[in-house]
Amino acid sequence: MEILVESAQAIARFLREQGYTEERLSELGLAELPWNSLARQSVSAWLVMCDPRLELLIRAFYMGEAVQTSQAEKLFSKEILRDLLESELLAHDGERLRPACMLTHFGELIIACDSRRRAETGAAADLVLGVNPTTRLLARCSILRPGSKVLDLGTGCGTLALVAAPFAASVVGTDVNRRALNFAGFNAALNGLSNISFLYGDRFEPVAGQRYDLIVSNPPFFLAPVSGLLCCDNSLELDGFVESLARGAPQFLEEGGVFQMLCEWVEFEAQSWENRLRPWFERSNCDVHIWKGYEISPVEYARKRALEQGQLYRETTGASFAERLSYLKRRDVKGIFGGLITVRRRSAGNWFCVEEMQKRPERPIGDALLERFSTLDILESNDEQILLAAHPRLAAEVRLVSESVQRNCAWGVERCYLERSDDLPAKLGLDAVVAELTAHFDGTQTLEALLKKLALEQRAPLERVIPEGLRVIKRLGAAGLVRL
Repeated sequence: MEILVESAQAIARFLREQGYTEERLSELGLAELPWNSLARQSVSAWLVMCDPRLELLIRAFYMGEAVQTSQAEKLFSKEILRDLLESELLAHDGERLRPACMLTHFGELIIACDSRRRAETGAAADLVLGVNPTTRLLARCSILRPGSKVLDLGTGCGTLALVAAPFAASVVGTDVNRRALNFAGFNAALNGLSNISFLYGDRFEPVAGQRYDLIVSNPPFFLAPVSGLLCCDNSLELDGFVESLARGAPQFLEEGGVFQMLCEWVEFEAQSWENRLRPWFERSNCDVHIWKGYEISPVEYARKRALEQGQLYRETTGASFAERLSYLKRRDVKGIFGGLITVRRRSAGNWFCVEEMQKRPERPIGDALLERFSTLDILESNDEQILLAAHPRLAAEVRLVSESVQRNCAWGVERCYLERSDDLPAKLGLDAVVAELTAHFDGTQTLEALLKKLALEQRAPLERVIPEGLRVIKRLGAAGLVRL
């Protein structure tokens, strides 16, 4: 696939003008990849009778259907049809035009990837998938900073690299799938992004000797046995491939640089998963934040992956389930965990933190995660003087909630708590005095000054208020309700 910048911009503009956008396709129930949605139903179910151009685009670039050449010539301008043919998005097939790929979206980005038709006609190992839920999750969690140098490891069709490009000075995407790299380069041109380059090679080999401010990776983390797809599987035992990335990434980070990886890991009967993962980061000079999203049993995991594989190869579902379950049982796997691992290079004393992902974020939260790490730096230092010198501020969307009960013909407060209701939800009960204290957490005063003022108002000895205040602020900070 090759495309000129002028032609790419014209095609992208045409698609948007005709309503081939994420918003419009979502309204039509076509937000997911077609092999994961109701789009397996008859194509006729998605006719857009009032808009023949959009109908044709959906048939071709979402459903993967060949369309009549005469119809395309009637609905599309000669210039656009020429650009679609020269870019090989469409190709002549007798009296019809056959699409070469699927065009999907991530926000304003237009993403080309392999079509459902190619997947259903005996998908090869180099099948290039589009924007899936894990890609969206990692994109929303990415810590993107202006002027940064970014590496997208295992870039696939290039989505994460494209998301990072508007923020970054430069972006490099790497992959072992050459077809994926061709798609990624095409997508960069289609979206008018020129600060991205794509390199072929395994893991960090293509960027040896380089350092980055951000490395993101949505790697092939499925636990073997393999399904035959480069984008899903790897040749190492269990989570060995994920471990290799975790151990290798720190040497490619600048000071303060961040590595973020969405992945899965296992727990054995004889060892907790936290004790397994800690050695991956020893002597890395990195802080480690593990945001655990789910826990699943070997049986549930085998079933889940078999059903996913069956969406591409229906006849393999039963055999895949049995093979995967046997594989996990032979290796004494007790459970499989998944989530986001974030590693930040920092020469000072490092911390290792595990938290639960209460909900999948629906908006970008990179800045919120960075604020979270700054709070953890202070909390994990175990230095009370640093904590007292901090300027506490309530985190985003924190509210004080009071619950009352009826007693003797009146409402009485039974309990109150701070609650955070954004994409990093949290809740913690408070008494009236602490609730009043948190009202002053606006970042303008040090914790020490606030506690001294509280001691004066409550006529309480400072030697009692300070330790109690430190205990409270640690709980609030640990819960993510307060930024330090």
